[in-house]
Amino acid sequence: KNHKLLLDNDEEPPKFEIETSSDFVSNFLDNVEIDEPNEQNEADINTLLTSINPNAQQRILLAKVNVLTEENHNAANIISNLKAEIAQTKARLNEVEEERAKLFQSHSALTNATNKLKKEHDALKSKHSVSECERIRFRSDNDSLKRKLDQNESEIKRLTARISRAQEGINRVKLVNVQTNENQRESFEAIRRQLNEAKANQKRLERQKSEILAAFRKQTKLIDLLRRQKMSDSELCLVKQGAEAKLYKATLFSTEPKLCIVKERFTKAYRHPQLDRLLTLHRMKAELRQLWQCSKLGIPVPAVYHVDSTKRQIWMSHAGPNSLTLHHWLHDLYERTIPQNPGLCRRYYDRMASQLGQLLSKLHSHHIVHGDLTTANIMVRQKLPEQMDESNGDSEPLDLVLIDFGLSTGVSCDSSMRLPEEKGVDLYVFERALCSVLDRPPADCIEDGSDILIPENMLERCLHYYEHFYQEMPRNNGLEKAGQKRQKVQAESRAPVKEILHRLSEIRMRGRKRVCIG
Repeated sequence: KNHKLLLDNDEEPPKFEIETSSDFVSNFLDNVEIDEPNEQNEADINTLLTSINPNAQQRILLAKVNVLTEENHNAANIISNLKAEIAQTKARLNEVEEERAKLFQSHSALTNATNKLKKEHDALKSKHSVSECERIRFRSDNDSLKRKLDQNESEIKRLTARISRAQEGINRVKLVNVQTNENQRESFEAIRRQLNEAKANQKRLERQKSEILAAFRKQTKLIDLLRRQKMSDSELCLVKQGAEAKLYKATLFSTEPKLCIVKERFTKAYRHPQLDRLLTLHRMKAELRQLWQCSKLGIPVPAVYHVDSTKRQIWMSHAGPNSLTLHHWLHDLYERTIPQNPGLCRRYYDRMASQLGQLLSKLHSHHIVHGDLTTANIMVRQKLPEQMDESNGDSEPLDLVLIDFGLSTGVSCDSSMRLPEEKGVDLYVFERALCSVLDRPPADCIEDGSDILIPENMLERCLHYYEHFYQEMPRNNGLEKAGQKRQKVQAESRAPVKEILHRLSEIRMRGRKRVCIG
């Protein structure tokens, strides 16, 4: 019954406390009622004992001891009996405790089994619910598939009807195609005949073309041979001799005789012949490369007619019969015009400053450094003011030509950190050359302190136009944008020219050569 109650209540069975023999005896003695003599009896006994003789007192005491001994013996028997009962009770309690432990183990095992069965029951319930959901879903899928099958059957019937109608149309189209193919076959035969005739004509034209090209090559070789003979036969008139080459004036006999300039680099005896030849060819290639680059960019330079590497000659176009160097043009303008008409001289000075600034900015904005930018290497094709019509003289632009690219270099702005320095040196050389040409005009010809006839003001005007046109060049090359992007491009284009002008101010203080120490 206790086991059943424990299973039903799911509680742990009670534990029994076992008392020891000493505890049991003390409890028993506390619970046993012993008749204790009262004070009156003790007083009577004491009075009686004092009245009798000692022997009688001894016998009374012995009797009393015997009674007490017997009572003690009885109490000892009772205690031994109680100890035996306690031992039996302990044994019984141990058996009960063992039985309780066994029952508790079986109870825990049954509890675990019950929990396991509950979990399995819950899992089966969840599986059952999932299976029920899947069954419902499968049923709905089955219904939808049935509907789709019905729709497909109806669609198949409709498509079958359409296919039958299309087949009838195809048969009709086939009949039309057969008739069309017959007509096309006839037209194709006619086109094939025309193509064959065209191919035959093309082959005939190719043969004629090859014959004409062969004849043209022969004529070109003859013309080249005759041109070389005429060049060798043409008289070379020495114009000028520099440190690296001689300049000759000659006539190029082609379809029409052309006046040209021949630049011949002479040999230098102090160098090894092979080294001298290699250096000369290298410099000729560099000069020709810069001339070609400038002509491609629209910078006015002489046109190259012929190159003779064996004679070290470059045949170039002449600047013109009335052309002058900038040195002579400024000198003649200063000498002839200032005394008679200072106002006209100022206008031409301003136009020349504008043209020079535009030309140099275009050259430097494309990252080309001339290397020897003096007034002798800038040609002016325009006539002098007294030789021009004053009605349109102010509006007609001055035609400038750059020459002598023997020391020029051209590098990318991103690939060389020395490029602003080289451009600054280029401007410094031009500035010193211009200062050596210009003279200070008489005091009566100067209007105010900012007169352009003063050499310093002329140089400042050239640099002003240089900076202005240097900013305009990137926009003309496709960098112009609208709105805020235009301002950004302008701000970015000012940075290089400011760097160049800053380097120019440094070069003015130290000279064109950089310090090689420190």
